[in-house]
Amino acid sequence: MTAKEYLMQLHILDTKIAQKIEEYEQLQSVVKGKGISYEGDRVQTSSDNIQEKCIVEYTDIEKNINSLIVQYIKRKDKIINEIHQLQDPRFIRILYDHYVPDKNHHTKCLEEIAVDMKYSYDRVRHMHGHALLAFQKIIKHDTQ
Repeated sequence: MTAKEYLMQLHILDTKIAQKIEEYEQLQSVVKGKGISYEGDRVQTSSDNIQEKCIVEYTDIEKNINSLIVQYIKRKDKIINEIHQLQDPRFIRILYDHYVPDKNHHTKCLEEIAVDMKYSYDRVRHMHGHALLAFQKIIKHDTQ
């Protein structure tokens, strides 16, 4: 696995969590939106209870979300600690800002990092490549 692929794990997990939460909220609205109607004389002969199935699915998704969040927290902590092993503070800043999502689930593009660091885009792109090479050595060392 390349350093870039390794670092992208956070973005992938963050996306999965966001999508599962969206699915959870949609199902939640279905479960809460459906009530029992006592109008009319209709008798249900089917043994299937759709609302019960929705609640079971809702609970399963909730467990899945919690599992993904725990996995995300552990992975994020590990990756941040590995980034902090780099010796060049510019490399640390570039990799952290570019690959570690903030509280709003956003990462910075290299152009934004260049503005923040007061470097040209080409310079930051070049340093990003060197930072990935240095990071690759760290993750190879950790896996051996």
